Amino acid sequence: MVLDPFAGVGGTLLAAEMCDRRAVGIELDRRWVKIYEEVRKRFGVLDGALVPCGDGARPIEARMECGDCLRALPRIASRSIDLVIADPPYGVGHRQVFRDETNFAMISKDPRDLGNLPDLGAYLERMQAVGREVRRILKDERYFVVLVGDRFMNGEYVPLGTKVAEALREVGFAWKGLKIWWNKSTLRRLRPYAVKMSFAPNITHQNVVILKKTKG
Repeated sequence: MVLDPFAGVGGTLLAAEMCDRRAVGIELDRRWVKIYEEVRKRFGVLDGALVPCGDGARPIEARMECGDCLRALPRIASRSIDLVIADPPYGVGHRQVFRDETNFAMISKDPRDLGNLPDLGAYLERMQAVGREVRRILKDERYFVVLVGDRFMNGEYVPLGTKVAEALREVGFAWKGLKIWWNKSTLRRLRPYAVKMSFAPNITHQNVVILKKTKG
């Protein structure tokens, strides 16, 4: 059983279906849940691929709940999930940074949205709250994988992937690895930030933080 507590339009759920895994998602914004439900109506799975309904395709069974994961996760039985994959908002100020980029503009005005928290400390505390529940529902020694991009905030580069990993270590996860994902489908054009004034990097990657539930 695979769980995505920040399910968006359901990419994790669809991938699980294509791999013959059971899955469930939680998504705060009803707009994205509706898109996923529309996909379920129009597509099925055949030979490990998404295809239009009919022609022998089986229905997509993975369900998505609309709501706050911090309210939904406590209803899930302890040690009942095999893998958790999460792609949460990449820190505070998500709305301002990505407002013009459709690939990242899954923003809302909901105060429960992690992207709307007041500062980085509040964001990491909320991620720890999610992590405690994820640790409870994961089976022993199973994995929590978090996709999170680094940020540039208040004139400084913020290695958010590392900060999230360290925050989750504090609530009972071992940090087992870090993969760098250079995602061509969401690659932004390079921009000449602060040319002839100072150095400011273009952030062209995302981090795949791999964590494992510790014993005890």
